[in-house]
Parts: sequence; structure tokens; C-alpha cells
Amino acid sequence: MTAAPPAPVDRSLYTRAVVLGAGGNGGRDARALAVRLAAPGAEILSCASDDPRLAAARTDADLIVLARKGDRSAAGTAPRDILSLLHGCAQPVAVAPPGYAARAAPISRIAVAVDGGPDSLIAARHAAALRDEVHGTLVPVCVVNPLVALAPWGGTPVVEADPRPLSPQTAEQLHALGAGPLRILRGLTGAELCEFAAGVDLLVCGSRRRDALHRVVLGSTSEYLVRHLAFPLLITPAAGP
Repeated sequence: MTAAPPAPVDRSLYTRAVVLGAGGNGGRDARALAVRLAAPGAEILSCASDDPRLAAARTDADLIVLARKGDRSAAGTAPRDILSLLHGCAQPVAVAPPGYAARAAPISRIAVAVDGGPDSLIAARHAAALRDEVHGTLVPVCVVNPLVALAPWGGTPVVEADPRPLSPQTAEQLHALGAGPLRILRGLTGAELCEFAAGVDLLVCGSRRRDALHRVVLGSTSEYLVRHLAFPLLITPAAGP
């Protein structure tokens, strides 16, 4: 059975962006990213609150933008606070790296992290909408984690790559979105995505609704990306409970 193409994202979704913690260099970094992600003519608002849910409710925003705090700067939002703010947010959240305003360039090459789950397909739809807006390219990226087979009687563990990247249905959905050839990386997800994203203008990834039991496991990739990002990151909402 042929997989149904994923529903497109309405580009008008990005007509009102709100920049959180809009003071100092962090505010400039976040605003520079908001200008590049929002639709032409979109409103870009500022909000002193660091809570994206409160800011979205007050401003009716459909895109939340903030800046990550640098190691030597008081401006921006600390990585641990970004992660807590993402939990339960219904809007896409964009994170600008420290110093982004000084080196910001037009967004053209967009990468999207995919793993076949519904959250990554939401991310792919948002990435495709942005690609269409900027007339750029969309590169889907899948990271295949190593599998460690424990050898009996204290032998040397055998490390081999998981040979199953994505299902045919997911590949068809990415093709329907006009994505480029799938790039398959092998290694630890966060580290591989960070290295690959150094060569693109934006990395898009999906978030997951996490209860207390699964928060540590499922949040590890997002945490790594937020803590180590040297590139703009867009995190799209979770698919559902």
C-alpha cells in the first residue's frame, strides 16, 4: 500500500513571531533568526517573559524564538531552561546560537532530522514549508545508532550499525515533500547531527511529549543539540500524547 503523503504545513503559520527575553545580545540574536524564519510581512513581537506558553497566549504567536546563553555571556537563555520551556509548548520554538546576529546569513540549505516517527514527520513538513518559502533545499538526515552485542564470558563487545534506517512508507512521505536524498549518518545521534548541521543554515527536529518516566531517555538528543548548538535550531511541536 502506498503511504499517504503528509499534509502540508500552511506557510501562513509563521505570520506572528515572538522573541523571548528581548534585551541585549541575546535579543539581537533571536530577532535576527526570527526575521529569517517568519513569513514576509510577519509581525515580530518582543516579550520579556521567558515562558513560551505564556508569551504565545499573550501575543497569539505561532513561532517562538529565543537565544541560547553563551558560556561568557549573561544574555540569552540557559540550555537547561530552554529544555524545560520546550516541554508542552504547542508552537515551534527556534533557538539562535550565541553571536548569531553578527554572522546571520539567508537561510537556504535546511536539514531535518528524521527517524520515521510522527514527530519527525511533523518536523519534515515544517522544514519543507520553509524550503518552499526561501526557495532552498531540504536535506533529510537519519542517524543510525550503533548496536552493542555483549560477548559471553567477558569477551570483547561487538559494535555494529543498525541496518534499518527508515521504512519504505517514511521514504515515500519524504519524497512527496520534495526532500532531497536521505543522508544516513552512523554514530551517536546528538553528536552526528551537530557535526552535519555545521554545513547547513538551519536544523529542524521534532520534539516529543514526554512523561516523567521517559523524559531522560527521549530528551537526550534535544539536550545535546541545545547545549552544543553553533547553528540555528527549529524544534517543532510533538504529534500528540
